[in-house]
Amino acid sequence: MGKQTLAQQLEELVNSSLINEQQLDVLLAGFRRLAGSGILDSALREGALAPDFSLLDQQGQAQSLHAHLEHGPLLLQFFRGDWCPFCQAQLRALSASREEISALGASILCLSPETPEKHARMAAEHGLELSLLSDPGGLTAHAWGVAYDLTAAELELYRDLGIEPTQSAQSSTEFLPVPASYIILPGARIAWRFIDPDWRRRSEPADMLSALRELTAGAQG
Repeated sequence: MGKQTLAQQLEELVNSSLINEQQLDVLLAGFRRLAGSGILDSALREGALAPDFSLLDQQGQAQSLHAHLEHGPLLLQFFRGDWCPFCQAQLRALSASREEISALGASILCLSPETPEKHARMAAEHGLELSLLSDPGGLTAHAWGVAYDLTAAELELYRDLGIEPTQSAQSSTEFLPVPASYIILPGARIAWRFIDPDWRRRSEPADMLSALRELTAGAQG
């Protein structure tokens, strides 16, 4: 049997989910709310300039977006947290593609609201060879337009599942980032993105690699 795609892995997670029907209704209502919220339009799009940030990775080292762009393109991945199995699957797939991405001269940065300590534990547990950055209060997620506040029903659901989302630095309410993938070229111009209000659907590393190849070939041409 061939290697599973990320989409196939995510579908297995959906099918094996232990949440009940009432909890699923809350999640589906959240997807519909996000789809109608305008977040796809407010999140930074292709052609926009990427705002810089300096955030701590799981080793406590500061990582700057613009510093990475001095050496080539950057693949930036927002994820929900170390507790999210869908994020874990996506990060494992990204880590497995790291050498191919590096061969194109690109680097990878992944960020969530979790602490560097939690990121370090997740990286060790899942064998991730990635830089996992801590975005306290979601300041970077808000700057990129991918953060959203949780409703009371959503917050209750997450707490029932043993998950405690972090407070937004902007609104002091609990929030999460929508998983979003970006490719940024030197000069800080956003060249590609993938974002879906249904966080069960993620960008395939193969699609990111294909986009990177086209973009780097175009830059060289």
